[in-house]
Amino acid sequence: MPFEASADEACRACPLGTFQPDHNATECIGCEAGRFAAAGGSTACEVCDPGGFCEEPKATSPSVYQ
Repeated sequence: MPFEASADEACRACPLGTFQPDHNATECIGCEAGRFAAAGGSTACEVCDPGGFCEEPKATSPSVYQ
């Protein structure tokens, strides 16, 4: 599971709407518009389904903005 941490913090899973493919990273990356991350600890963002709406960055589901 991808985590983020600073030098003086314990690691924690990346929150919904963010991802991190590098297990040694210190920050999570927000999903770009048109993609979403519905689970904490995501390694990548998924493409929104046709007809779904995730026009804003850091979407947590493909239908957040219906």
